[in-house]
Amino acid sequence: MWCQPVADLIAERLAAIGGSPEGRPSTIADTTTLAPFPAHTIGAGEALRALEAESSHVIDALSADIAALSDVVTVDLYTTVLEHLDKHRWFIRSHE
Repeated sequence: MWCQPVADLIAERLAAIGGSPEGRPSTIADTTTLAPFPAHTIGAGEALRALEAESSHVIDALSADIAALSDVVTVDLYTTVLEHLDKHRWFIRSHE
């Protein structure tokens, strides 16, 4: 899966520009902007709609971040991530 290598690249880039990568599950859970996934049993269609909605949320946020960046290396990395996310959103949509 492409997620772990990309997460590592983002963490390395953040460290390279003076940031401090923070990827502990508790930190991610406390700071996410994603809506909670339904806790009750849901059908496949509802699950796909929820995944598509949150994928769109992440894609929109990342697109806005890219537009605000001036660092070409980070823009390139974010654009690569955006391409992967958009492809996966297309896969989700194709199953609805």
